[in-house]
Amino acid sequence: MNNIKIVLLLVLLPSISFGQTLKRTFNDSEDQYVGLSGFTQFWTRYAQLNPGSTIDGQLRNEAFDLSVRRYRITLYGALNAKTRFNVTLGNNNVGNNLESEPKLLDAYIHYQWKSWLGVGTGKNAWVGLSRYTAPSTSSTLGTDIQYGALPLLNRSDDLLRKMSIFFNGQLGMLDYRVVLAKPTAPTANNANEVIDFSAIAPDYQVSGYFKLQFKDKEKQTSAYSVGSYLGKKKILNIGFGALYQPETTVIATAVDTNFFATKSVAVDLFYENQVYKDIVLTSYLSYHRHNMGPNFVRQIGANNPADGFLSGSTMNSKGVSRFVSGTGDMLHLDLALLKPMKSTSIQFYTTLDLVQLQALKDNVINLESGVNFLFDGHRSKINLGFQNWALVDQESRKSNGRNSAYVIQYSLKFG
Repeated sequence: MNNIKIVLLLVLLPSISFGQTLKRTFNDSEDQYVGLSGFTQFWTRYAQLNPGSTIDGQLRNEAFDLSVRRYRITLYGALNAKTRFNVTLGNNNVGNNLESEPKLLDAYIHYQWKSWLGVGTGKNAWVGLSRYTAPSTSSTLGTDIQYGALPLLNRSDDLLRKMSIFFNGQLGMLDYRVVLAKPTAPTANNANEVIDFSAIAPDYQVSGYFKLQFKDKEKQTSAYSVGSYLGKKKILNIGFGALYQPETTVIATAVDTNFFATKSVAVDLFYENQVYKDIVLTSYLSYHRHNMGPNFVRQIGANNPADGFLSGSTMNSKGVSRFVSGTGDMLHLDLALLKPMKSTSIQFYTTLDLVQLQALKDNVINLESGVNFLFDGHRSKINLGFQNWALVDQESRKSNGRNSAYVIQYSLKFG
């Protein structure tokens, strides 16, 4: 019955407009206010599963699933012109993840003393390194985020969020953020001779991201970076950043235990403008270099339909898992063309990751291509996405075949 309801929502909701802002102001200058906003994404997916994947204990080589990929409810407001607050409840992967109860994601306050200096604290997603280390999931080009920009996702944070104090501001062309955070305690691992995440949370994480804005300026009222402005802004930004976290990974032998820090650097370029008549080009190029200890690799299977894995011929791990980061170099490219129209705008996109890891003998290429139908901008849209990723042979550590998935995502945003 729940699956039928999700399908009905996918069919019926695109015709509805959610442009009304749920916000109440309390003074004439409108700098004292409180508002409510929400966001959710529904997934329908067919996926080829990596060799050795199991669902309910049964070996499976494919899966069809329905799920709520994300949902968020946010209470936000301002005490005055300089002081804002944000409280967000939500969760991910309802349907494939039994832990679907809402949890507190954000709870922080932000004081913007001057345009060039603000400070905030609490549980939040403010972080440095690169543009999409804190991505706006409601405005991404594809059906998911750039995982190569988030090397510690869900191991040192809670769905991106951590307790932190952050500083931000804009000075002329320069936009910056610097963050001192307390990583969350990761899931316990049994330290052994194969490098893995440490089960002990480090004392701190420090990160920063600096960008030069050559055309329209982007706002800093949120931690998140927009994936596409749909032609409403002309953007040309060059950014650079870094992230450091001590004692992130560990190798334990009979003789000694060695911890390794995460040391990441990144540079990126974001461009969006009209290129021919009303056709809008959105493009993004980033380079990340992560050092997380010798031969460390990270596989992620977003909203994974598989719940188990039998050791076999592939290093990818269960379900739809693919290599996204680790000790090595990552190159990421986004390209999209938008044709605005009166009722439904159309945006064709491609995203590509070239991953070169110390532990692998071959470079790994992961890609997604598709089309977005925007009924009310990012407030109501359907993504049709084709995902394709490399399989890596366990023995040779070289690419050996590819798997694919087809995703229909409906995104709804209000407030």
